Amino acid sequence: MESTHPQHPHNVSVVHVVNEASGAVAEIPIDFTAHLPHTVLKCAARFNRAQEAPVLVLRADGHVLRDRQALAAALRGTNPVASLVLSISPKRSAQSIFAELDLTDENNAKRALLDMQKFVNDQDFATEFFALNGLFRLSQIVSTAKNNMTLSLALMSLHSLLEFYYVPSSPNKNHGKTRGSNTKSFAPFETLFTPSFIPTLLIILQQHPQTILHRPTTSLLIKLLDDPLFSSHLLRAIQDYVNEHPQLIPTLVGRFTTGKDGFAGLGSGVLASTLAFINALINRAMEDGEDNSGGGGHQNAGSSSTAHDSKFLFFDAFEANGLRRALVSVMWGAAASSVSSSPTGAGSSGGGTWNRDLAANAAGTSSEDGPSTAHSEMNEVAKLVVEFQRLLVREWNRRKRIPVVISPGSDHERVLVGIWTSAGLDADSNGSHKWRRLGFDSDTPRKELSRVGFLGLEIIASFTASFAENVSRFMYDQSVKASEKRCPFVKASAEVLEILFDHWEISTGCMNTTVTTFQPLLLELEHVFAITLRLYFRLWLEMEAQNTGDDVTRVGKTIRSHFRHCVNSTAITDLQGFMAFERDVLSTSYAVIRERQLSELNNDDELLQTRPFRMLREKLYASNYEFIKEQRIGCLIAGSWFPVLKEKGKLKGAVKYYRLNPNRKYLHHGDFREPGSAPSLEQLPHKIEISHITDIITGYFKNPRSPAADISNYGLASSPISPTTTLTFSLVTSIGGPVTTLAQFACTHATQYSEWVDGFNMLLDRSIATQDTAALILQLTQHEMRLGLLGITGNGFVDAVAAATGGESSSGGDRSVGGRDDAAPTDHDDSTVVEVPELPDNLAFFYQDSGAGGLQEGIGGLEALLSELNAKSLEGFDSDNE
Repeated sequence: MESTHPQHPHNVSVVHVVNEASGAVAEIPIDFTAHLPHTVLKCAARFNRAQEAPVLVLRADGHVLRDRQALAAALRGTNPVASLVLSISPKRSAQSIFAELDLTDENNAKRALLDMQKFVNDQDFATEFFALNGLFRLSQIVSTAKNNMTLSLALMSLHSLLEFYYVPSSPNKNHGKTRGSNTKSFAPFETLFTPSFIPTLLIILQQHPQTILHRPTTSLLIKLLDDPLFSSHLLRAIQDYVNEHPQLIPTLVGRFTTGKDGFAGLGSGVLASTLAFINALINRAMEDGEDNSGGGGHQNAGSSSTAHDSKFLFFDAFEANGLRRALVSVMWGAAASSVSSSPTGAGSSGGGTWNRDLAANAAGTSSEDGPSTAHSEMNEVAKLVVEFQRLLVREWNRRKRIPVVISPGSDHERVLVGIWTSAGLDADSNGSHKWRRLGFDSDTPRKELSRVGFLGLEIIASFTASFAENVSRFMYDQSVKASEKRCPFVKASAEVLEILFDHWEISTGCMNTTVTTFQPLLLELEHVFAITLRLYFRLWLEMEAQNTGDDVTRVGKTIRSHFRHCVNSTAITDLQGFMAFERDVLSTSYAVIRERQLSELNNDDELLQTRPFRMLREKLYASNYEFIKEQRIGCLIAGSWFPVLKEKGKLKGAVKYYRLNPNRKYLHHGDFREPGSAPSLEQLPHKIEISHITDIITGYFKNPRSPAADISNYGLASSPISPTTTLTFSLVTSIGGPVTTLAQFACTHATQYSEWVDGFNMLLDRSIATQDTAALILQLTQHEMRLGLLGITGNGFVDAVAAATGGESSSGGDRSVGGRDDAAPTDHDDSTVVEVPELPDNLAFFYQDSGAGGLQEGIGGLEALLSELNAKSLEGFDSDNE
């Protein structure tokens, strides 16, 4: 700790300085107004090292002090250091450490790597190390090391140093990448690492699940995958490795197979790092594939090549090896283990123990006073499962947008022929197929699968292959019925699939902004489809439906209501809960389902469930998300006061003010004794670069202190501890070294927590963390829909629906619904035009001429108008799609 003597001026303090070379300690008066080189020379002279001063530096908490302002902040800031260290400069250290990285003596290399950990977050060290071709030397050590500690240290060093790597930018190259505020261009991947480097990493990933190796390996692979400069090369290298070693993906999925402890004998930390790598691999492969295919939503007629492009083979491989079911199994196993080890032994309702913990994290609280490392790691697994669900919905949305075109010899026709064969149907003598027998409207199907796309075709094909005998029997039963009584198999399947797609936002791909909990039913989508389709077949009989009218949709509406009720009312925490959900769906009588549906219709306008309004809702949701995003970021720009946090709680007599720069690149902050009027940006001396934020961690985050702690927690968030304050979160960075804290926030209430934590999440284009923000977006969307319905006495809402669905407005075009143009009347037949009165100035028209009875008459007329407008608008959209 520094000590100030009265005989020294105010700008001079006596500071403890440690000579790193000898370990000697001296108290040296330091003038904070003097230039830093003069201060370094003064300290060096005290230890008889004046001649070495040009290659010496002062460090505080391992960081090089580069100017006198940094020196003053280290010794007189909010968290002053106990002493300074006089050591060799990073540039000279890079030269000596590189020389000691001896490939022939692993012990020397390990000692050099341990020394390197003090410098890996220093730009000067990194620049000199790169000039010596140090990355290539480290990759050689990774490929040849026998000792696990040596290997782990080399991997950690590579991970940190890659943040600083660049070569002088060239105007003729288009592969620039931003590091901080500078744009750099990078050398090719092949010049940085040995040819065996990536295969060695994948061998470690496949064969060595020990935490000390697994975490730094996955962390390094994730960093390379996240870097678009290296990702394409890495994807090809991984694909080549999988071709030669096809057991890699089954091995990774097999780690989620539950054993007695629920983790297949592995720690939950290994599961978390494995799933983090899987998510990064799938995400990067999907992004590269979408970039190369223009979004992946369109392709040649009837071709599924986009769905099975080589860029998407990783997703298909994990699907083929049952990753989704394995994740459900491990989550249920972990929840059961948590319940059995809890004092009460009672489970939670809704989404299970881990959904409860995720909700607690989203609220800024902890479900336990002091969570253990294993519990914290399993929470990390749960968060990564939610991230996997987001990727799953995104990929499914892409496949749903691929149109199904049944043309001769096409991929889509081959899938449909597989459905035909599984259904036990025979082709005609000339080899042709009567597709009408599968439930299409004609033998040349066009629009029946337009709502569910290629994804729907895949799911139907999977269902018929899995239940071929049942489907064959169903098709035979329908064939002996009168034609109008037959249940159209394909159309019924599409109706059920649309219900499921709408429920999980697969139709919009927006699940990442609304779902923050583990969703076992989503991961078991095919099973849920089979259950719901069985219900459809049963209700088709009980409702005495016919395929000559709109009964296909009518049965679907009834099922939509019942499905929503079953999902919301059944706790699915394990297999027993899933079976209870299945019983609830299938065993409820039609009378009960119908009664509940009628009750819902009294509270919810059925018009909202029609296709045009669902399409409008999707557009409103997207605009409301952007609106709330700007509101949340606006809170950051406005700024707010926060207490200063320590491990034991809030620090008395000290507060911080945080404020985001309007350019959204820097977070400014300053230390004050007590809150006052909001300071300006000029009054906030410190700032954090937004691009340096690598993660947002709920709860108080404690920085690791030792190399051992760095290794054990590497690549993942450290275990949060629970201070006396609640509603806390931390901004952390892993750039240039271990995970460290950039800023701590202790919010005073849940609203402030939601505004700030989701403000940063949305600023960084991350998933929403709190239910409050997700619910607010949904509520705004629902209110806008209802406000639109109140405005249908004019053309505005019909125009809004037409605009949202890509149609023409009601004020022009052949699909006018109730539109009028006094200057140029249309030639529509009067029988097809809804007469819309002039919009009244007030509500008095309800009572004019008719007394109290006029009110009921007015309401009845409004209801009739609603019904007629709905019917006419749907006719317009249907004719447009045809």
